[in-house]
Amino acid sequence: MKNNQNNFVEKGSFTWDKKGTNITLNIPDRNPQYKCIEGSVIALDTEGKVIEGELSKFYILSKKE
Repeated sequence: MKNNQNNFVEKGSFTWDKKGTNITLNIPDRNPQYKCIEGSVIALDTEGKVIEGELSKFYILSKKE
């Protein structure tokens, strides 16, 4: 779903990993994973690893005040 500020919003459920640091969104046909850090989440690759490289900063989603 796209709102009027060009943001994407998806609603649904998620599950925590055993360590309690990563979440997996329960979305049909894909299960994106995120690492939870204070005030942000980091999108992970398909193997559950932090994405590295030049564009890695674009995979950090920060909480908006």
